[in-house]
Amino acid sequence: MDNIHIKDSYKVPKRDFKKVLDAERERNPKSTVWTRSYNSLYREWAVHNACYLLGLWREQTKDVDLNAPLAWYEKLLYTVGGILVWIFIP
Repeated sequence: MDNIHIKDSYKVPKRDFKKVLDAERERNPKSTVWTRSYNSLYREWAVHNACYLLGLWREQTKDVDLNAPLAWYEKLLYTVGGILVWIFIP
């Protein structure tokens, strides 16, 4: 499995990302998503949440689909955007 879907992910505060990901890892231990670091997954999720909070593409950003592998432009977006979002958005 190369995708982990977290429904209504915008409702989960950053402090609980690890707890949710740990539970997903127990349910789907063989997913290729786990080849990514938790920090990478946190940044992608944070970008989705920020877009939702800003009212951008709400139908697409209310849930998060964590995938592996990522294209180079996704890595760039989630690295740069994720760091900024992590710092500035609760």
